[in-house]
Amino acid sequence: MSETKVTFGQSEDEALAPLKNIQNIVSKLESRIENIEKEVSKIEDIKIQLISMSSKINDMEKRVQEVEDRNSKIEDSVEEMSQIVNSALDKYTDNSDQIEILNKAIKALQNTKDNRKLDEVHVSKLRSLEEDVVEMKWRSMHNNLIFSGLRYQPDEDTEIKIRDFINKELGLYNTISFGNVHRFCKKIETDKSTRGELKFSFLNICGLKSKSLASEFSDLVINNDISIFVETKTDKLDIISLPNGYSCFSKHRSKFKRKSGGIVIIYKSELEKFLTFPKTKSEFLQWIQFSKDLLNDNVLMGCVYIPPEGSKYSSVDAFTEIENEFLHLSEPNLKNVLIGDFNAKTSTLPYYVIPDQHLLEILNTDDTQTMHYFSDYNGL
Repeated sequence: MSETKVTFGQSEDEALAPLKNIQNIVSKLESRIENIEKEVSKIEDIKIQLISMSSKINDMEKRVQEVEDRNSKIEDSVEEMSQIVNSALDKYTDNSDQIEILNKAIKALQNTKDNRKLDEVHVSKLRSLEEDVVEMKWRSMHNNLIFSGLRYQPDEDTEIKIRDFINKELGLYNTISFGNVHRFCKKIETDKSTRGELKFSFLNICGLKSKSLASEFSDLVINNDISIFVETKTDKLDIISLPNGYSCFSKHRSKFKRKSGGIVIIYKSELEKFLTFPKTKSEFLQWIQFSKDLLNDNVLMGCVYIPPEGSKYSSVDAFTEIENEFLHLSEPNLKNVLIGDFNAKTSTLPYYVIPDQHLLEILNTDDTQTMHYFSDYNGL
């Protein structure tokens, strides 16, 4: 240092001044670096907080989705309840109208009775009308109890059946006095189908789960060998109430979160060994293969439900899917039939096709037997 001072001819203080400046600059840099490090540590804390917030937001999104799913189920339940209430109100209105008509008829007969002596026929009619009025009043009275969904069984005691239901299902064990216990509907006698003959029914039921509890549903099923229901709005968790001796096969629509579409086939359990339900991908139909031992012919039936055009469930490929599966399952000497709700919207046009030369050209066939069959309207 002394040599440096001598060289430059500077004093000691003058020689140390640049070094002090450099030292001051370094000190300031160190201070700034410390501040920067503190700020960086704060950024790390913010990053951790952001990760935590992101996790909480994901949890909230899941909960919101669960709430939306529950709301959707509640809306479906409310819609079904609304349909039931509307049906009950319609029945009540019909009963009131019938009571009014019967009262007018009774008054007319009573006026006639005052004016002249009624013969036995008029008396019988009057008594019959009075009984009908009493019956209708019973149905409309608040003290009446109407139970639905109790399946009919041959030789049943209706009062005992009602008491068992009240005790076991409602948990009411007090002794209840009934004035009159009876069924409203007539008993349906089911006849066993002869070989080669089956009785079918088809219905677009627009929601099967709740309606399967109604007595009318049970009556419809037991009056047929096979009942086909579409737009059932069911899934694999739904339990369908079936009459004794009946089984069912279901195909549910799985592409949408909300229940929609769906096909359910209910059949006598004794027919199960004669029926096959091929598994296919299309949600627009379910096939039934009938054994020759049952109908004297091998028969393939397609149970169809095609959503209305323009709805969010519709598809331009619906008929193509049906045609492809039909061609895949068809075999020689196999008779085919399609039944269902095609939502054809034909308006004033006929629902059937007249077999003529144009149809034969579309089918691209010149088979003599087929042409003769088309021309035999009695055989169709």
